[in-house]
Amino acid sequence: MMKKIMIILVGLLSCSTRRLPSNSSYILMDINSKRVLYGSNIHERFLTASIAKCLTAYVAICEGDLSDEVKMSYEASVEEGSKAYIPVGQIVTLEDLLYGLMLRSGNDCAYEIAYMIGGGLEGFSFLMNEYAKVIGMNNSTFENPSGLDSASYNYSTAYDMALLISECYKNETFMKIFGTKKYVKDNLVFYNKHKLVNLNDIYNGGKTGYTKKSGRTLITTAHNNLDLVCVTFNDSNDWNTHKYYLSKGSLYKNTLIMEKGVLENPFMKLDFLPYLKDDIYLPLLPNESYDIKIMINKNYHKDIGMVIVVIDDSSISFKLERYYVDG
Repeated sequence: MMKKIMIILVGLLSCSTRRLPSNSSYILMDINSKRVLYGSNIHERFLTASIAKCLTAYVAICEGDLSDEVKMSYEASVEEGSKAYIPVGQIVTLEDLLYGLMLRSGNDCAYEIAYMIGGGLEGFSFLMNEYAKVIGMNNSTFENPSGLDSASYNYSTAYDMALLISECYKNETFMKIFGTKKYVKDNLVFYNKHKLVNLNDIYNGGKTGYTKKSGRTLITTAHNNLDLVCVTFNDSNDWNTHKYYLSKGSLYKNTLIMEKGVLENPFMKLDFLPYLKDDIYLPLLPNESYDIKIMINKNYHKDIGMVIVVIDDSSISFKLERYYVDG
């Protein structure tokens, strides 16, 4: 049996929403709880264009050394689409390539990163898909590190990309690059293409994308009371869409749902107790009605177990850890 805790917050607050075309997708997610605050078509698959480079950067940071060096190849220089235009033969570090990748959306940088980290495009794409599985990007597939879609295709969803950025948000190196306005090193000068990152410090990271097949794709993170990520696919008015939804963070209050600690062990003689490492907070509108259920997955023989918070018919899972009992 699952233990159920019912929490009802009474009241009502109406909130207007912004209409997007039916063939578009958007999501606003609270990064810390992964609660979806607003969204439409969030699980529909779209071509990613260059926002796939967020996963490329994350894999490279996790797998590589920022000080590793490579000589820019001719093959990288003739990659189609946007480039950082690093001269052929120049010695650059992985760090340089990451800034060129994220700020200038350099497909030449994506090519060199793939060979540095994965031994080639196919090997690196394999790594991308493996990382995506671990993150929980269940509706995403990646065939290249750049997002190019003339020959091979990367597909993802607004929800999956928001999950990715929620994971990336924990990585200090990623976020430093993601939010940099200008990178200068010797003859390398890269300016960030993301308009909102350059607008003010509320917007602390972002990545643009566009191809003829995908239309416009965009990711923006912001700290506005909450840590938020907004993702859009095929939205021709994406800058205004992101400003509109990211401004809503100020309306929410982080509310304690469940306290951390050891949970009662319902099974016979196990050598551990299920343990919730951190308090669970959810962003809630103070005067809105919510039906919140907390369920404890007690299948400890197979895995450690989960705390599942169900709010308004959507669920968020939090992993339990094992607390070993002495003796």
